[in-house]
Amino acid sequence: MKTMSFARGVIFLLCLCSTQSARLWAQTAPAAAAAPAVDFARLADPGIAAALGLSVEQAGQMRQLLEQRQAALTAATDEAGRAAAVQQSDAAFRSLLTEDQQRLFVALFSEKQLRFNFRAQKWPEVLDWVAREADLSLVMETPPPGVFSYSDSKDYSTTAAIDLLNGWLLTKGFTLVRRERMLMCLDLKSGLPEGAIPRISPTELATRGRFEFVTVLFPLENRLPETVVTEVQPLLGTYGKVKALPQTSQLMVSDTVANLRLIETVVGRIPASAAAASGPPELIVYPVTHANPEQAATVLKQIVSGTVVVDAKARQISVNAVPFEQAKARTILQQLETNQGPDMQPVLKLYPAAVADPDQFLATVKLIAPDGQFRIDSGSGRLVVWATAADQQKVSDSLQQLLAEQPQGGLRSVVNYPLQHVEPTAILTILASLTPTARVSLNSAGRGVVVFGTANEQQSVRDLIEQLDSQAGNVLANRTLQVYPVPALQSTQAVSLLATTVPRAQVVADPTGERLLVMAAAAEHEQVSLLLQALQAQPAEKQFRIHPVEGLDVTSTAQLLAVQVPKATVTVDAVNRRLLVTAIESEQQRVQSLLQELQLPEGERERKLQSHQLPQGLTAAVAVATLTPLAPRATLTPDEAGRRLLVNAAPRDHQLVDEVLQQLAPQAVAPAVQLQVYPLKGSTPAAVLQVLQPLVDATVQVTADAGGRQLFVRATAEKQAEIAKMLQQITEGLAGPGRETRTYFVGAPNADEAQEALLAMYPDARLFIDADRKLLIATATPEQHVTIQKITDELKGKGLEGAVAVPQIYELKHAGAVDVQTLLQSLYTRFDGIRITGNDRTGRLVVVAKEDQHVEIRGLIEQLDQAPAAAEPRELAVFRLGMMDGLAAQQ
Repeated sequence: MKTMSFARGVIFLLCLCSTQSARLWAQTAPAAAAAPAVDFARLADPGIAAALGLSVEQAGQMRQLLEQRQAALTAATDEAGRAAAVQQSDAAFRSLLTEDQQRLFVALFSEKQLRFNFRAQKWPEVLDWVAREADLSLVMETPPPGVFSYSDSKDYSTTAAIDLLNGWLLTKGFTLVRRERMLMCLDLKSGLPEGAIPRISPTELATRGRFEFVTVLFPLENRLPETVVTEVQPLLGTYGKVKALPQTSQLMVSDTVANLRLIETVVGRIPASAAAASGPPELIVYPVTHANPEQAATVLKQIVSGTVVVDAKARQISVNAVPFEQAKARTILQQLETNQGPDMQPVLKLYPAAVADPDQFLATVKLIAPDGQFRIDSGSGRLVVWATAADQQKVSDSLQQLLAEQPQGGLRSVVNYPLQHVEPTAILTILASLTPTARVSLNSAGRGVVVFGTANEQQSVRDLIEQLDSQAGNVLANRTLQVYPVPALQSTQAVSLLATTVPRAQVVADPTGERLLVMAAAAEHEQVSLLLQALQAQPAEKQFRIHPVEGLDVTSTAQLLAVQVPKATVTVDAVNRRLLVTAIESEQQRVQSLLQELQLPEGERERKLQSHQLPQGLTAAVAVATLTPLAPRATLTPDEAGRRLLVNAAPRDHQLVDEVLQQLAPQAVAPAVQLQVYPLKGSTPAAVLQVLQPLVDATVQVTADAGGRQLFVRATAEKQAEIAKMLQQITEGLAGPGRETRTYFVGAPNADEAQEALLAMYPDARLFIDADRKLLIATATPEQHVTIQKITDELKGKGLEGAVAVPQIYELKHAGAVDVQTLLQSLYTRFDGIRITGNDRTGRLVVVAKEDQHVEIRGLIEQLDQAPAAAEPRELAVFRLGMMDGLAAQQ
């Protein structure tokens, strides 16, 4: 009996524990409640109606049903009557919507509500919780680095919760993608993976978060694919892609939902083109017989919407365009090929024409000049006309009246916009650059702006002012509006980053995507400026991430990272105690690892990072080896470049480090200086010294021998190793692969001339001449040898016929033989082939030269060997110019 009672007690306790555990889990993550009843009265919201894609007929019936519902609820006298009225109207609403619209409407308001409360939680745990609550299966190959901290009392639907996480994950180069029953965490370092992004219809964009990546096929509806792609390209985010599908008349775009909604609006505003409806593009090659092909191509590029390529040599022009544009090209080329005389020859002119409906406007102009060709350049707002002079005059006379008759999109008007909270002077420059063709000024009262522009420009101004002026006055009391330039490809990333890091700031990207309009307080503007500077410093292959720093000195930590991860760009945000790091993925992981190592338990938070200067002559390696056993709990990081030691330790260990470094200072012995001789192979001392200049400091002495064949270096062993490595690189560069040595016979003195000319052409080649100056020995590449052979062949034997050098002795009576020798050698170069030897003791001068040269030398010697005048004694002096140029000294 006791055994049975004990068993029953154990079973009772197990059941009780199981019940208590289930209650505890229910408090942590409440089970999803039953799906609430759908309130069809929400169809009155224009945004919901647009998301469901209600037709015009459905929208009219929906308004009637809402009025009938309201009347029935007013007439009901009790709860039962009101419930019956609601039930009857809901049935009518269900019959109004299609099955897909009903399913989409229910999905918009029946999602489970989640609440965030995370503190330093690792990303895999956060994503697993969200996937579980959203009833999805998490697929993750590489988890995002770091931890996630976020707490909020607001309830989020599963779509909004995933979107909130995506806004933060984009700053780390990751994103969450919902695909069927999977929630995939994707690494974006290589861009959007092919095939991983789900494809949805444009109507399903309303069920997705702003930062969620999807692919949508937009119908072109008779719009030119090239025009649509050109308009959409600047709107894409960092990872966005766009591709035209001309065969099916669709545009495939992959990007965030926020960007896709904007792209859908822009595509819808692009007017349909008659050219697009004429058929698919085709490539036609037109021969050009009489006209100038390049001039003809210039005209075609102005008139024809398509791709025009000219082949001037073959006298052909290739045009890739739709049949409608091909007809234009054919007509223009026929006119250019036919010599119709100066009065009938068409000419190209451009007229200003900002119009709302280009197709209608072109059709009207075509009636004025049926034989002309026309095109509207939407980018510059000009009409391009190819027509005769008479037709050009007709177009010019009628253009002003045509523009005045244009609908509101092309007609300009004046609108005054009162401002409640935005400073008028601050917004004036923004509007001037936002709508460059409109005129913007302050009104007389000073609390508004006056805009003179087209309807489209007025709409852009109206949207911007409503967006900036929508907040209450007390919220904007201490806020100012500032403009920040950003690259177009980074605007979406910048908006996402600022939305999560500076949530109180209101951030709007202008239509061009090249500027951000930020309404914030002064302190928030400082954070925005700091974040954008770090973001714009990021190269294409690098990523920008924010690393919080807790319990450490932010500035000292940045100094440590600069030593440990030198290629990373680290920006200090001291106000929020965080580091903004731009680096590649491996460097970001290294930074994260270092910060985790530096994060200490609460009991050791008195440790801090300090920099200790190394004494002169003491290396960081010796200091670390000495201090490691004395301060085992300290983290020692050497910085050889800065001659310092970065130490993360308690205050007593920092004091010990200072004392030990002071004791090691007298023991530091200056490194021994060594003398090394380096041969110079194929390079001049001046060139080598210029290359070695960065390595030469006060401890290095470099001297070249008189012949320029050797380099004498006195330096420490460390410096000698650096210099030897640099000289080896120079020698290897001169040697080069594929070089060979050949000998060329040129004849004296032409070998000297050949050597000087070839050294100027090939400074990397090695060129020598023999003692008789007849042979040229060259070490060069095969291509260089071809040119050397040609030059030596031209110089070979030049000036040798009938001009043989012969020796002759000149007796000097008054002048010194050595002085005359020096003077003659300065008058003749080595290319003259003259050899002179003087002897003061015998007073003789031996000269080996040609006969005509002997005539000149004999005359000079007779002038120099005259007896000096008694009144004016003269003497011959030789001055060494050193590094000075001889021609400059003579002048």
